[in-house]
Amino acid sequence: DVEAGARAPAASLRWQLENTAYPYTIRSAALSARARPGGVTLGRGRIAGLVPGAGVPVDARLVLPAGTVPPRWSLAALRAAGSALVIPGQVEVRLDAQRLELSPAFRARMEALFPGDPLPDIFTPPPGIAAATAVLPLQVRVHYSAAPLAFAAAAAAGLALAALAAAQFYRRPRRVRVTVDGEPRTIHARSGATYPIHDRAGDEVARLETTLFGHRLRVLREGASVLLGP
Repeated sequence: DVEAGARAPAASLRWQLENTAYPYTIRSAALSARARPGGVTLGRGRIAGLVPGAGVPVDARLVLPAGTVPPRWSLAALRAAGSALVIPGQVEVRLDAQRLELSPAFRARMEALFPGDPLPDIFTPPPGIAAATAVLPLQVRVHYSAAPLAFAAAAAAGLALAALAAAQFYRRPRRVRVTVDGEPRTIHARSGATYPIHDRAGDEVARLETTLFGHRLRVLREGASVLLGP
């Protein structure tokens, strides 16, 4: 379990290394490990005198490299807000230069069963067993606060409200005053629309073009007196 804000997330691991190679004692072996993701450092580099069925504790420290944990504002982090993002991995533990020998307890048992008889050659440790590997599944759980998700939701809601307000403002009719041949008129105009303006005889003499940022008057008939404003 690691926190999302840690610069170099790390975790302490402990497991029990058990000798299941009955009837052989692991006389000596070099111990190493590697992890995915990240790197692992062992608290010991060798084991010796590990009889069958016995175990020895192994401490390790797992360090995740930069970039393994998604940042707080990533999509993966937002999806896991308030819970944990699980990153699968594994630790591979390996014994090299392994030397096996028959355990004293097994020799004593065989001597009791067959006194005076030499042990058959089949009990000689196989020379080919010079290494052993165990793969341990690993889950890195990264915990994210729900605050970024709440902030993102609030920001999205704010943007939606702002867009709605802008749309309402855009659609809201505004009063535009024009003067046609000295006669004041009021036109309720919406942004993005064009309105014809007629003189007293009913002829179209101009057009009022409206935008979100203002109005523009285009006179169609030469000599017509059409002005914006009171």
